Amino acid sequence: MLKFLKKNLFWIIQFVGWGALGLIPVFSGGPNQHPLLAISIFLATLLSGLITTSVLRWFLKRFVGMPEIRFRKIAMIFGAIMVSAVLWLLLLYIFGFISGYILQSLGLPEEPPSSKKLLAKLILFAVGFVMICVWTGLYFGIKIIRKYNAERIERLKLREEVKKAQLNTLKGHINVQFMIATLKKLKKLMLIEIPESRTLLTQLSELLRYSLTKNSVDRVALTDEIEMVENYVRLSFFDHPEKLKATYQLPEGSQLSSLDVPPMLIVTLTELFIKQIALSGSSSKISFQIIVDDADLKVFLTSNIKTVTSTKSDFLKQKLEQRLYLLFGNSAELTEKHSENGSSIRLTFPIGLAKSNL
Repeated sequence: MLKFLKKNLFWIIQFVGWGALGLIPVFSGGPNQHPLLAISIFLATLLSGLITTSVLRWFLKRFVGMPEIRFRKIAMIFGAIMVSAVLWLLLLYIFGFISGYILQSLGLPEEPPSSKKLLAKLILFAVGFVMICVWTGLYFGIKIIRKYNAERIERLKLREEVKKAQLNTLKGHINVQFMIATLKKLKKLMLIEIPESRTLLTQLSELLRYSLTKNSVDRVALTDEIEMVENYVRLSFFDHPEKLKATYQLPEGSQLSSLDVPPMLIVTLTELFIKQIALSGSSSKISFQIIVDDADLKVFLTSNIKTVTSTKSDFLKQKLEQRLYLLFGNSAELTEKHSENGSSIRLTFPIGLAKSNL
């Protein structure tokens, strides 16, 4: 229904406006007015208005377009209104004559009132002029509103495209330095432990494939994201496993399998925390915890040592915060705590509220 109204708004206004004007003399004609006479007055007024404003609309679309504050354009619009008022009056008399002829041929002495007095003609001209002025105002008003809405929608689309492009650049990717360092360590391990190196190489390829293939989707299963987190933690310290011990506290199976998150979001959070731990140079225990709290998902990473920040870790944190803002606006929160007894980082974001197509 709404689509029909938008598509045929011009003709709806036409019929409603001129039809309402045509009903005024019909209802003011008194009880003795013949029905055919009332119908002829209504049709004469309606058809005169429809033809006049259709011609005016064609002229405005062809020669005026969108109105501008220029004398030439204003003069053209005013002149078109004056000519249209004269055309409306002329058509009204023509249709009145035709209807009067038809009514007389049917044996009715009455005919549509059409006084020959100059005052009556001036009144009819004034009525037509006012109606056409109102019509012209509505025509340009609707045209301006439609243009404004179209431009607003286009701006919103462009804004979403910009956000999408920004988010694509901020989406988590496996760090190149991490890849190179891991491959170098795997190359050394292959000389000693071939089965273990094969397992680790498989995990690295899975992590890389996940980073590349999931880059084009908006949501992934939380179980897949956690699996990649475990791979990343294992690959980060496989040459010195004594330096990092990780424990995981996750939701129950049914709850865990039903959740999804933006891809590489928790992996990037883990990368940020592990970078800070690695800079400290000490052995560490990491606790990885996910809690579902009403409509929010909370991810906690805690360590028993005080982490150290650097330019690289600050840059990674900035990228993560920008991505969170693009995905969730102000609904996401990233907080860090540092003390002599350890450090922690917490990420809170709504479940299932990430902006679509971002």
